[in-house]
Amino acid sequence: MSATPAWTHIAIRCADLARSIAFYRDWCGMAVVHRRSDPSPDKKGSVEVAWMAPQRAGKPVAGVWIVLLQAPRGAGATSLFDHLGMALDSRAAVDALAARGKREGILHWPAEDMGGVVGYLCAVKDPDGNVVEFSHGQTIPHAP
Repeated sequence: MSATPAWTHIAIRCADLARSIAFYRDWCGMAVVHRRSDPSPDKKGSVEVAWMAPQRAGKPVAGVWIVLLQAPRGAGATSLFDHLGMALDSRAAVDALAARGKREGILHWPAEDMGGVVGYLCAVKDPDGNVVEFSHGQTIPHAP
């Protein structure tokens, strides 16, 4: 790999977004820095998303953030959205990892520009099936 990825976030599902936001605020000193609603994978509803960052003096600080995803009702134990997030310094680096993932048979999400806060990304699966996202251009202060 020519570029060293930088940890940016861990995305996890939750059943009740407000309850999870309160937990990470009260127990971990985090605050919501971005919130949105995305279409669910089955297009029959929406997934509520909240990015939470550790705070220092009331401002978000660099480091690993948590992305909470309110799971659609009836979702199973895993989600298409659960993943580890890594940032790269260029779109070309994302493309290179997507190509490598395809060659090795582990590509999960092909390289795609998702726009806005999400940026340009791809993802691969680790040996246990966990999803690792590689992105460029996420408009969150910790991402390159």
